[in-house]
Amino acid sequence: MENFLSIALYNPIFDTKQGVIFYMPILLIAFLGLFLYRKRFKLFGNIFITIFLLNFLLISSYDAWNAAGYTIRYFVSSLPILVFGLAEVVLYLRKKFTYQFIYLVSGSFIAHQFLAIAAFKLFWQDPTYVGAQLSRSGQFKIFILQTLEQVFSSFLINYFHFQNASSATTKSTTPIIL
Repeated sequence: MENFLSIALYNPIFDTKQGVIFYMPILLIAFLGLFLYRKRFKLFGNIFITIFLLNFLLISSYDAWNAAGYTIRYFVSSLPILVFGLAEVVLYLRKKFTYQFIYLVSGSFIAHQFLAIAAFKLFWQDPTYVGAQLSRSGQFKIFILQTLEQVFSSFLINYFHFQNASSATTKSTTPIIL
């Protein structure tokens, strides 16, 4: 039992490859929102929290919870319940902040998802081979990684070249005041 509680419950939340914290932090906010929902609708709030926790325990007990794919697909069955919590969080934020702030936070979660998917596709998932030949998606992935490497290295070279050139000109053109 100790092994189950320490490993199985920890990994789906904190795993750096497919954990909820890194790839779907909105689920945690929606889960916390269920407690706000429970304040207004006690019966349904308790039912939703219980269903989500039971689903989480079921996912955690499955040995292949992180089998191939982007993040934990098994939480899809919990999304209809978590929508109530997320709506409650939006209602709470609407009382405290402007709509622009809520849109900014929502947009940042959307941007986070795009970046998380891109990171998964580029860094975690292996290139796809069809037979012995690299597929078009695998070729595209390698092209993107090589392009990013070239852009990053040329940026660093130009940045340090500019820094060295500007520091040399700054030193020589600075008047000495006695």
